[in-house]
Amino acid sequence: MTARNNSESDTTLERDRRIGDVEHLKRDLAGKSIRGSMSIAVSEVGCSIFRLAGTVILARMLMPEHFGLIGMVTALTAFVEMFKDLGLGTATIQQSEITHAQVSTLFWINMGVGTLIMVLIAGASPLISWFYGDSRVLWVAIAISSSFFFGGLTIQHKALLLRHMYFSRVALIQVSSTASGFAIGIFLAWQGFEYWALVWKEVCRVIVEATGVWLLYRWLPGLPKRRSGIGMLLRTGKYLTGFNVVVFLSRNLDQILLGKFWGPVSVGLYKQAGQLLLLPGSLFSFPLTYIMTPALSSLQDEPER
Repeated sequence: MTARNNSESDTTLERDRRIGDVEHLKRDLAGKSIRGSMSIAVSEVGCSIFRLAGTVILARMLMPEHFGLIGMVTALTAFVEMFKDLGLGTATIQQSEITHAQVSTLFWINMGVGTLIMVLIAGASPLISWFYGDSRVLWVAIAISSSFFFGGLTIQHKALLLRHMYFSRVALIQVSSTASGFAIGIFLAWQGFEYWALVWKEVCRVIVEATGVWLLYRWLPGLPKRRSGIGMLLRTGKYLTGFNVVVFLSRNLDQILLGKFWGPVSVGLYKQAGQLLLLPGSLFSFPLTYIMTPALSSLQDEPER
């Protein structure tokens, strides 16, 4: 019995060390940050090329109304999407020390919240359809709600990839999921699926991303534990979620009101134009955010560095 307990204790310590240890990153932090920023920047350029080319091709194959239908739904679902993460992915990256039990508990919280959001959106789809006065919105909302289930699977795995600064793996996941989504969307649009091509483009992207993070970070969560010490992590997530709510309202309220009073055509033109306008800025802001969060978190006990 003692030998068995010692073996289980050794296994737990090894899991905790694998997940929590970031000391080795400090030995070449500048180099890892520079190489990581290059990987993320190249992937963001690749994703932007796919988005730009895919948007142009889909715009030639579909009508503005089709983009507007999706934009009307995602303008609302984007609000609840902030609560899928609850800021717990960033909390995992930010902590100087974290255990397998803590990350496992956070995984099941994210998984449960993602599943709950999927059920709530599917259940509220008749109300969303009534709000916009368009029956097509009902089934679009139900289909898009499934992306929250798969999204809940990715949060902690992706956070662990970033915590250990595996930026090249994150870059590969981003490019492959974006390219796969647009490939599916273009194929379905060519087959005459109209706005459903845009729906399945997004669902496919999330599924490919979930598959990628599980394959490239081989970590299996344990069962959730009530006394795993996640209080500080939840508080960090709470503040991040509050910030994200304010950002959401500043960026999406206009699309909701356009969809309500002017319909899907106006939303489609407005949303696509806005995305193209913001595209150049994202090439710089997105890589910086990805790189600096884990890099600076690893130095939080060394303010002079």
